[in-house]
Amino acid sequence: MSILNNVDKMVAAASESQRSAYEGLGHILRAYMFFDMTLRVGDMPYSEAMRGEEGIKSPVYDKQEDILAGLLNELDDADKLLKDAAEFDGDPIYGGNPEAWRRAGNVLELKILLNLYRKADNANLRVKERMQSIVGSRPIFQSNDDNWQLIHSNNSGQKYPFYEEGNNYKNFPFLTTTIVDLLKQYKDRRLFYYAEMTPNAVANGLSATEWDAYQGVEPSLVHTDIQQATQSGNISTINPRYLKLPEGEPSFLLSYSEMNFILAEAVVRGLLSGNAKAYYEEGIRSAMQFTDSHTPDNVAYHHGMKIDETYLADYLQGSETAFASTAEKQIEQIILQKYIA
Repeated sequence: MSILNNVDKMVAAASESQRSAYEGLGHILRAYMFFDMTLRVGDMPYSEAMRGEEGIKSPVYDKQEDILAGLLNELDDADKLLKDAAEFDGDPIYGGNPEAWRRAGNVLELKILLNLYRKADNANLRVKERMQSIVGSRPIFQSNDDNWQLIHSNNSGQKYPFYEEGNNYKNFPFLTTTIVDLLKQYKDRRLFYYAEMTPNAVANGLSATEWDAYQGVEPSLVHTDIQQATQSGNISTINPRYLKLPEGEPSFLLSYSEMNFILAEAVVRGLLSGNAKAYYEEGIRSAMQFTDSHTPDNVAYHHGMKIDETYLADYLQGSETAFASTAEKQIEQIILQKYIA
């Protein structure tokens, strides 16, 4: 929370010509952080938070409903401020492009609104009205290029967080059954981008293209049993691309893929009109394309199981992934695909 003290300082330091942009950006950053915190703890300081310089050292705890209403209002304000704002300095995400931040703020607002679907009739929150207004009249993400993401490089201080240089955890990253079994069940080729063959699969001469060459560890085991399982040679580590590529893949907070799953779920829940199936399929497609496009075409990193358009078309028609006919199953599919992404 302390980092949000910098928002007011940032705005105060801005030139007159750039102030609207920084104010809009500040609202988005506050909304992202406060939303995360109130989901964790519920009621918390918001309206009087970070006002210590005004003498408020014991801020009141606001109700979660009031916090969320406030965040939605802040994001509405951000959209207005950024709409006519000038480009600004010091932005490693979107290069100071107010329109790009406007899209990110609107997608963040959609995310908050979807989390309020059980409060759709709350007149204070105006969930349906706001969601329909954003999709109908405001800019939102159009492709993976719009992701709220940090792009890494081989420069000092900019390398992928899990790159092996200075990584104290590189000996321990094993995959769990939670993701491995799911990807195998769905015949989802992201498994080959996420995982490495088990040592026993290599020793037994299995092909890297075989699904059984990859295994996860049951994450609910006690630590000693997890250690024993990994030492047995039957558990997959993460794909070497995560350790070997200093550029890695961008680290995102909001993505075009997640936005499509948000819109798909909103349609199924009756918050929006639209084609839930189209949003769902575009969410899958863009998530897979993100993984593939940020992975060098090297057999060591995809094990010869490339994600291409032919595979994508087949995947979307698969028995597990073809969009279901019932709302309950559709919600399950959407949330599951959001998890994989």
